[in-house]
Order: sequence, then C-alpha cells, then structure tokens
Amino acid sequence: MSNNHSSSAISNPLRVLHVLEATLGGTLRYMENIVEAMEGLNLVSGFAYGTARADSRLKPFLECISSLGWSSYPVGMTRQVEPLHDLQACLRLRQVIAHFAPDIIHCHSSKAGALGRVAAFLQRNRPARVYSPHALAAPLGSIYLKIEKLLSKSTDRFVAVSDSERQEIINFSLARESSVSLVYPSVDSGYFQPMSRDVARQVLGFGSTPLVLAIGRLTTQKDPVSFLKIIKNVYDQQPDVRAIWVGSGEGEREFHNQARAANMEHVVRLVPWQHDVRTYIAAADVLLSTSRFESFGYVTAEALAMTRPVVASDVTGTRDIMSDSFTEWLYPQNRADLAADLVLRLLRDPVASVAVGNLGRCEVERRFSTERMRDSLMQAYHSAIGRPYVELRPQIVAA
Repeated sequence: MSNNHSSSAISNPLRVLHVLEATLGGTLRYMENIVEAMEGLNLVSGFAYGTARADSRLKPFLECISSLGWSSYPVGMTRQVEPLHDLQACLRLRQVIAHFAPDIIHCHSSKAGALGRVAAFLQRNRPARVYSPHALAAPLGSIYLKIEKLLSKSTDRFVAVSDSERQEIINFSLARESSVSLVYPSVDSGYFQPMSRDVARQVLGFGSTPLVLAIGRLTTQKDPVSFLKIIKNVYDQQPDVRAIWVGSGEGEREFHNQARAANMEHVVRLVPWQHDVRTYIAAADVLLSTSRFESFGYVTAEALAMTRPVVASDVTGTRDIMSDSFTEWLYPQNRADLAADLVLRLLRDPVASVAVGNLGRCEVERRFSTERMRDSLMQAYHSAIGRPYVELRPQIVAA
C-alpha cells in the first residue's frame, strides 16, 4: 500500500512511535522484547500508552525506556468501545504523532491498532502504519472482521508474532502474503536457565508429589475452567498429583467456586501473580497451557527454556512453539480427557519428560533469540517505508 511518507537519507535515524493500550501481559512483554532488540540501533523511539489496563510492570518499563532516550506519551485509551472517549483518545494520538513526527507508527493489539491507524491516517504527513494484532479480533465475530478489513486499507505492513497468526491475517484477506512480516518475540534463555527441581521445591516448601503448573491471568482467554477439568481427570487416575495456578484476574472467584464444586480444593492451589516465576517453573513436573488463543505463548517457551515439558491446547501462537516433535503434546480444545492422558504420560515416564525438556531448551535458543527478532523487525520497518534494509553497526541515538 502507498503512503505519503517520504524516505529520508539512509543515515538519518528512523523514528518509530509504538502505540499500546493493553500495558500488561504478553503485549507489554513484546514491547520489552522490542526495547532490548532495538537498543543501540539507528532509531529514535517513542511510546504512546494506555494506563487503564496497566500492571505493575508498566512503571519500571517507563523508567527503562526513559533512560534509553525514548519519548513517552500517556493516552486515555480503554479496552471497551466508548465513542466519545475513543474520539478523545484519537485526537490525543494525533497530537502525539504531530509532536513526535514518526516515520513509522507501530500499533499493537486491536484497540491501539484502530485508534493509532485512524490518527495516523488523519495526518497531513502520514507515517507508515504498521500493525501487530497480538491475537486477531476477526475470529470473534463478523463486526470485528469488518472493522479489521476497513482498517487494513490504512495499513502499510502487518507484523505477526507467530506464523499461525501470520496465516490468520492472510486467510481473513486482510493483507497479501508479501505484506505480512513475521517477527517472533525473543525469550531470554540466559534468564530462564534450568534449575534444580528439588531445590526449587525446597525453596517453595513443596513436597515430592507430582506437580502440574499453569501460569497466566485468570481470564476467559486462558481458560482456567478447562485447567480444573483436566486436573480432575488426572487426579482421578493419579490421586497423589497436585496442581498450582500462578496468576490473578477477574476469574478468581469462579476459579475458587469451580474447585470447591469439584471437591478439588485440596488438589489445586491458586498463587497470586509473581514477578519472578522461575522457581515455580523449576518446581513443576509439567506445565499445562489451556489458552483458547494466544498471539505468542511466552510461558510455554519459558518453561521449555527451563527444560520443563509442556502440554498445551492446539491454538494460534502456542502451536508455533510446539511444532515438529512437540506436536504430540498438543491437544484439541475441549478435550480434557486427551490433555489429562498427555499429562499422565509425562508424569509416569521421567525419561521422556527429561528428553522433551532438553529438546525444548535447544529449540528456544535456536528460534527465539534477540538477534533474530532485531533483524526481522528492522526488515519489516524498512519494507513498510519502501527503504532497502542495510544492517548497520549498533549506535546510540538520543531522542
């Protein structure tokens, strides 16, 4: 697609403004990845962000990017559709774009994607518009698909965070294959190092019984109800099993009610959100992911990096991590019986469990490096503005 952006000399810093409404969970994690990948490159970066859905990581994130010379702009964005409020947010974004004067505006997730692309379209000197859905809204209903198709006409490049998300964008006819870049997140395999299971359990005060772990917000997307069903099936066949869900959210009351109704309160434990989940991952025998959809399954990749085997629902994002030899550990959604069988196989076969975990770490190190993300994202940006990408030595550029 064409835009009114005029290419500047290749030696000039590329100005990129990121827009994000949901400053929590995986979308904020992806922004953290971008900051790490882009550090030292010939870029001037800005961040327009919402605060309504921020988690505790936003403040240190803002402090980090400020120290790196990024410009930050709070914008009153909300998840809900509120016409007057959304109009005010769009006008605020127009002001931000005029002030920062980006070459590229990179919008993340559906709400920021809509507001950011509309605000950019209304500019006289339009920046190139890049959009990362982070789990496409189109499958949720025809109205969402219509909105996405309308906005796709004002999009110069899509950036998918997984190959299955990339294929969804193409299958919904939102963009040609040549207009969709794949930029996998990075996973810090140095930070997520293997740790002793026994030491981790000693630190947490756990016993030696088989342990199944889930990590995530208690939301419909993560499907904690399915987690409880699967654990109930496992428990019926192996009564010494125990399970932990690390996280919090609006589904917390329902989680407790469902566990109580199934008489599973002595089997399943809910742990509040932890800033550092590595000790919990190390203590587990199996990580279980029950998500209904993902843009990219960070927790799945992090568990594999720590050599812990994973059983996961076969959904967009997660299946990209659990590819090739890992596909046998994927199960169709709503098949709690099959998921339980897969968990039991790993609990009862320590040799297979160790082999899956060791292979997982090798794959994460190979496929999800910071260097690979940096190169893919810069290729996408240069494609968006029609400028050939020439890899340059990293250099510090102040805003």
